[in-house]
Amino acid sequence: MTIEAASLHDLSNGGSFDVFANGMLQYANTNSTELVGHLQYSSNKLSITVNGTEAATHKPVAERAADPYFCQRTYSFPSQTRTNADAGFIAFMNDKIAEAQKNCQKLALGAAAAARAGHRHLETFFHSSTSATKAEVSARYTAIARECAKPSASLNLYCHDRLGYCNGNLAYYGPHGLGITFCAGYWDKPAVAEGQCSAKDQGNVLLHEMTHSSEVYSPPTKDWAYDYWPSVKLSSRKALNNADSFKLFANRKLITFYDR
Repeated sequence: MTIEAASLHDLSNGGSFDVFANGMLQYANTNSTELVGHLQYSSNKLSITVNGTEAATHKPVAERAADPYFCQRTYSFPSQTRTNADAGFIAFMNDKIAEAQKNCQKLALGAAAAARAGHRHLETFFHSSTSATKAEVSARYTAIARECAKPSASLNLYCHDRLGYCNGNLAYYGPHGLGITFCAGYWDKPAVAEGQCSAKDQGNVLLHEMTHSSEVYSPPTKDWAYDYWPSVKLSSRKALNNADSFKLFANRKLITFYDR
């Protein structure tokens, strides 16, 4: 794999830089496609010297993201609209985003209340129900509910994969102010997956991506695990920093049979 650092960061000043990578890789057992766990990796640190003049010829992500690929957003309040609309945008997407925002808000409000009350499934998804955990979990959900109800100018939504990161994903968050991008598969998901505890729908996918956003709440989450079983196997520390753990708790809290 080759990473063009000058396309991800502005290195036009040139000079010496330390470069390294760290993160998480998921894995499946032999002869299976079911993801059952994850492994952390951390590369060696490389010291490199960058030619600023040459690096400046690469168009950085921040500049590419400035292209007019915003989704036009209709908020919960009719007077609030985003006018810098993507030229290829259609009313179908705008309506779907508005509905997803309402469902995201409903999920987040319910989950925040459940967390504050010390719902027993805090132990299921976060392996902790201490006062600190209840406060931390509810605070993130409250921030997400606020963003979904009345989006801020700092978190942009995009309807085109201008960074080329979709690759089969439903959506992704671009760090450092690059917003949330909805991928092609997102529009095929239902607005609400009625009666399906762990299903993906447009509202809970938006909530998942919101947890990644430092504009909404800090620190932002990572993707330590996806889906139910890999997520509930995480340690408490990682679960509290795992996007799908928050999506699963919120989604399951909304389902009626969850509390039976």
